[in-house]
Amino acid sequence: MQEMFGAKGLKSLQKDTASNDSRVFQTLLHDVDEMFVEIDNLFATKGMDQLPCSGFSRETNLEIANGVFYEMRQKRELPFDMQSTANAVWECFRLLGLANLQGVGSSSAVFNVHPNIMEEDGDTIRSSFFAVISGVGDLEGTYNEKVVRRYKDSHRSVFICRVVSKPKFKHGNRGAPATSSAQVVLEESADDVNTTVMKVYFSAERETPAAKDDPATVLAFAAWDELVPRIPVDIETILLDNICKASATPA
Repeated sequence: MQEMFGAKGLKSLQKDTASNDSRVFQTLLHDVDEMFVEIDNLFATKGMDQLPCSGFSRETNLEIANGVFYEMRQKRELPFDMQSTANAVWECFRLLGLANLQGVGSSSAVFNVHPNIMEEDGDTIRSSFFAVISGVGDLEGTYNEKVVRRYKDSHRSVFICRVVSKPKFKHGNRGAPATSSAQVVLEESADDVNTTVMKVYFSAERETPAAKDDPATVLAFAAWDELVPRIPVDIETILLDNICKASATPA
């Protein structure tokens, strides 16, 4: 039944979605490069170094009409070398947003995700996907365009993922787009070369206010609350899976 709904909902989203992916990707990548230049100032302002290596810090403000209205900060120590961890972050960001979800925000909410574009070129990923959503009022789903870029220097690796999500409702109505960003900095632990310190800053912003009863915003909060704290867990899972695969491969 879910597959049938997903196919039907996908046709509706595809029919009413008009987007110039190339132009949007170019804009997002320009944003990402600017964010990289400012990442040290941002992380200092947000106190990323002072965070404990457990839990997370979350701040929201639905009253903000133009700017950041959702933030989450995390820091972790992973018992893996930095190169292995960097590879796992890249894989995690490649897949970010592409998992089907159930029960997000309410017991009836269901996400069926359908990839559209996936391009990888060196240190850059460009992708787009449809998220068909059921069980949330008149919300039919979102069209999402995502870019990922990685940067590396002598002592750290930086990854920035940026996604613009465009909600669509029944009868052709559209919601206020939101743009989310995940910025990850990896640094080698000062105490152990086989331990990597990972700092994650996630934010969401918008340029136009959404209606106060907008179900897309409420659902986005619930999805971010579920997905963002899992980023370090997903990265560690990829690392452990890679170890298992390597040990299972004949020498």
